[in-house]
Amino acid sequence: MLINYKKLAEYIEYKPNRWQEELSKSDVRFKVVVAGRRSGKSFYVTRDPKDGVVADLLLPKQSVWVVAPNYDLTQKIWVPIIQLVRFKFPDIVRRIWDTKGSYRLDTILDTTLEAKSAEDPERLVGSGLTKVIIDEAGLIKKKTWYESLRPTLIGTKETAVGRAIFIGTPKGKNHFYDLYLDGQNPDKPEWKSWHFTSYENEHLDKKELDKLTQDMPEYEYRQEIMAEFEETAEQLFRNIKKNIQGELIQEAQRNQFYSMGMDLGRKGAYSVISIINKRTGHLDYFDRFRKISWELQIQRTKYAIEKFRPYPITIDATGVGDPVVEELERAIKKKVSAFVFGEITKKQLIDKLAIWLEKGLVTYPYIPQLLLELERYGREIMESGKVKYKSIGSVTSDCVMALALAIWSLRELRREGVVDELIVFDAPKY
Repeated sequence: MLINYKKLAEYIEYKPNRWQEELSKSDVRFKVVVAGRRSGKSFYVTRDPKDGVVADLLLPKQSVWVVAPNYDLTQKIWVPIIQLVRFKFPDIVRRIWDTKGSYRLDTILDTTLEAKSAEDPERLVGSGLTKVIIDEAGLIKKKTWYESLRPTLIGTKETAVGRAIFIGTPKGKNHFYDLYLDGQNPDKPEWKSWHFTSYENEHLDKKELDKLTQDMPEYEYRQEIMAEFEETAEQLFRNIKKNIQGELIQEAQRNQFYSMGMDLGRKGAYSVISIINKRTGHLDYFDRFRKISWELQIQRTKYAIEKFRPYPITIDATGVGDPVVEELERAIKKKVSAFVFGEITKKQLIDKLAIWLEKGLVTYPYIPQLLLELERYGREIMESGKVKYKSIGSVTSDCVMALALAIWSLRELRREGVVDELIVFDAPKY
């Protein structure tokens, strides 16, 4: 059975961008597509008349899997294809299973489509697949492909070999990067890889894309928009020395307003107080101490608050619990905003500090320990593709956290590209 690609594209209203057209012309067995956000990856593997799932469903005796890091991520392809089939090709459907853990479509042509999670690679057992589409390939374990999926594409004397399409945004130089290199290797003729940025999807509004990138740290812009493979471990913050200016002061200046961040030391670790001038973004007050009694910590905290009257006061409450926060509030007679670190909240906090440093929105005097911590704070991309923020080596991060907490509740007001003032808003409660 042959498919008229042109007529199918017209019928399903598929209008490819330039890179999608280029990709569709290739007949290689294994395709690796490295592309930025909103570049059209999922749309391509769903609707392309040649490589898309829609084409497989119109052919007899096909067995296709869509594999993603988890079931929720399979929905980026599963939901659009089911909607397309129900609207445009209802007569080919024999049965649809559409519940989490059991996503399957059978056609009257004896073709099967299934959406699979890669959370447990050992459960991806199959044989005789005609195609596998691996979405978010940079987040899938290496053995998922080599031990579970690759064997399912082995052909027999009666059946043709299966094909695979890998799509995703880079997550460090992991196995997805290795697959990309395979596609660039002339000694591997079955493989071919492509690289596209988000800007190469001409259907996107470039102005909206520019707005998105304004609130991204530089490394995230390179990875998520420009689709660059970043080193698995690297320094996170930029413009550290460029943002050194001014001096510390010991009390509030007239008509100035302040925000405070505090990293509470535990088990002998340092406690750090950072107070930021809301209008200038400058670190005006800094105190770092350890191995002193709780009563003395309270006294030093009260001293800083009485001198600067900051609002809000945001502290790291991770591990100390509500009683400690409440005790601190009673002692200083001020409301405290408790920040609890988690995988998502820590990323949000550190990303904001990275953006402000890059833009020059936060400045600080020459404080050796602060500069050391900023320079030695980095991110590590794990094999799974997840990003872990941490200090490099034995350097602590209490100064970094206090500074990040001090700006957490601030936002910038800009006019003609110049920061006029920094104001406070009610931060999310965690």
